[in-house]
Amino acid sequence: QQKVYIQVIEKTFSRYKQNLEKARQLISEDKSIQTIDAQVKVDDLSAQAAIKGLQKFDINISPKTWWQQASQRIHVITQSLQHFDQELAMDIQEYKDQIFKQSLYLILGLLLLGFIMFYIVYYIFQRVRQVVKLSHSLNEMSQKRLFHALTTEGIDEIAQLTLSFNKLIQERAHYEQELWDKSNLDPLTQLPNRSYLLELMDFLIQESQQKNHTLGILFIDLDGFKNINDTKGHHIGDTLLKIVAERLKANIRNTDTAGRLGGDEFIIILPDIKNEENLKMIAKKIIHSLSQPIELTKDFTTSISASIGITRYPQDATNASELLMGADLAMYQAKAKGKNRFELFKKSLASALTFEQQISDVLMQAAQDKDFKSHGFFLTYQPIVNTQKDIKHFEALIRWIHPKLGFLAPDQFIQIAENNHTIIPLGEWIIQQAAEQIQQWQLQLDQTLHISINLSSVQSQDGFASVQQILKRLQKQNFPITALHFEITESLLMQNTQAILDGLKIIQSYGCKLPGDR
Repeated sequence: QQKVYIQVIEKTFSRYKQNLEKARQLISEDKSIQTIDAQVKVDDLSAQAAIKGLQKFDINISPKTWWQQASQRIHVITQSLQHFDQELAMDIQEYKDQIFKQSLYLILGLLLLGFIMFYIVYYIFQRVRQVVKLSHSLNEMSQKRLFHALTTEGIDEIAQLTLSFNKLIQERAHYEQELWDKSNLDPLTQLPNRSYLLELMDFLIQESQQKNHTLGILFIDLDGFKNINDTKGHHIGDTLLKIVAERLKANIRNTDTAGRLGGDEFIIILPDIKNEENLKMIAKKIIHSLSQPIELTKDFTTSISASIGITRYPQDATNASELLMGADLAMYQAKAKGKNRFELFKKSLASALTFEQQISDVLMQAAQDKDFKSHGFFLTYQPIVNTQKDIKHFEALIRWIHPKLGFLAPDQFIQIAENNHTIIPLGEWIIQQAAEQIQQWQLQLDQTLHISINLSSVQSQDGFASVQQILKRLQKQNFPITALHFEITESLLMQNTQAILDGLKIIQSYGCKLPGDR
């Protein structure tokens, strides 16, 4: 029976040893403490009963021997328990180290995940911010017409969209600038045009009114430009206009504005003028600058003069159109007094302006209708008596009964007709009427008669082309052209330009005579 008890105790210790190995394996598999305890727990009740059973037997052994054997067994059991405790402690420490490593890995993983999430959120925020900036810029462009290029970040789709948007902005800004230039600048000289100048004058008038300043206007018309343009060609005339524009800009202040109204007419707007002498000084500088030699080609150098009219706000006018009209009138006064000079506007010129405007309006309408007779024009014929006291020569003289102003002498409307170039169609009408009248008299009197007709200097500017056209037409009508005598002034002959001389030779080739008008 004792052996049975001992075997039970040995089996129990054997199971303890086996379960110790099993516990190590479960720990390496990261099993929980509860799982390990459930699987390695040993039922030692039978061993406890066996120990109690052994205690009942009277061991036939000397106390000393029993004690020695018991001590040995206790020592073996104690060593086994100590070894088990050591191994268990080592396993627990190893388990703790594994738990620490796993926790460390978990913390590092969480940190990495947090960084990745932060980057993703930052990336999304940056993309959204770019989209918002694009939307904001588009709104500004549509509402306020502002053009701001955006900074490009990255190479993704939004960055590509930003680049495309910046390109769109550049193209739109360039298109807007082109439209503005076409609307506000003269294409030849790149100076502000009439539309821009009138807007600027309105603005500066308001500013001058608020600040109690004087605003000055210089109306500049080139003298003799048409002759250069017609004789040398439009490309030479365009070159001359560009040089004039540069010289105008070079002789004004930074606050002043030079512009081109059209043709050979320019304007200078001068804000904050201290006194009248400032305007005179600037006008003198411009006249002097334009009078300097101008090299238009390698073979052609010329100079040009200018007539300048000056008005001031608020002394002479209260709005832009009145300022411009007054300066224009003062400019014509400068031309009438010999050109190459300036004149200040005077109130007395206002009535003259109205008078001249009424004359100019009817002249323009008559030229447009190609009917001067119905607008009050007629010819009178002054006989020229020869030495034999015969009357075989007449001089055709133009007269006019204005629809509103009544009878007008030639010196009241010829200059205006020359200024607005209605003298060309009016001259053609005079030649045609005079030719018909002299032909009628010749048929009635059955004798040779002659008639003299005065030619204007304006008609010579194109080499008398209009006179040549009417002569060609009369020739087709079988009119005796030799009956026509043309009177030209000595000043016109003194110009001696090739175009004028060639034109006179053509007129003579038709059989017309050209006596000097003395």
